[in-house]
Amino acid sequence: VSSSVGLVFSWSIGFPSIFFDIKPAFSLIAISISAAAFGFCSKKSFAFSFPCPIFSPLYAYQAPDFSTISALAPRSINSPTLSIVGGSKVSSKLEVIKNLLQISDKVLTGGGITNTFLKAQGNNIGISLCEDSMLSQAKELFESDKILLPNEVVVGKGIDSSESRICKIDSVQDDEMILDQVLNSSTAKKISLAKKIIWNGPVGVFEKDPFSRGTED
Repeated sequence: VSSSVGLVFSWSIGFPSIFFDIKPAFSLIAISISAAAFGFCSKKSFAFSFPCPIFSPLYAYQAPDFSTISALAPRSINSPTLSIVGGSKVSSKLEVIKNLLQISDKVLTGGGITNTFLKAQGNNIGISLCEDSMLSQAKELFESDKILLPNEVVVGKGIDSSESRICKIDSVQDDEMILDQVLNSSTAKKISLAKKIIWNGPVGVFEKDPFSRGTED
């Protein structure tokens, strides 16, 4: 995702197919790698964590809190900085998003966090996971003009649905659930041009094949 020194990771790796391809590159592009996948890996048969101190001089096997990550990130003078924050709840990452907005040029949201931001902007999100109690806070954060929301999303009738479709964010039906998002060309360009990326959490239900593309992209 970046060719420059200054990449800060806090990422649960659950893709064995890319494990051996990306591991050696960490030593060249990462200033800090944090394995925060213990709880995730204990619940998912296809996921695993791995020791990699030899690949990064600042590897942390115990995940630091986000105040530590936020302190590490500005050490690199490279700009622009782009942060990716996924997950199900805005409330659990509200302070994280606020802090990242202070040190990032743009913040890309994912998962239930994106749903909450979309609803705060007046979009119908159907039966998607959302925190109604956080809508006002999401609206305030969006006014920073740094939050990147998708133009298109992947919807289904439920997490276990075998059928899905891609639609515009204003075309979600009342009985549909947003389970992934499409990386548009504008956001993809911002990612490719970023000199420093802070990434925490998937952008969709990536355990399910129909809804894994956003995270993989």
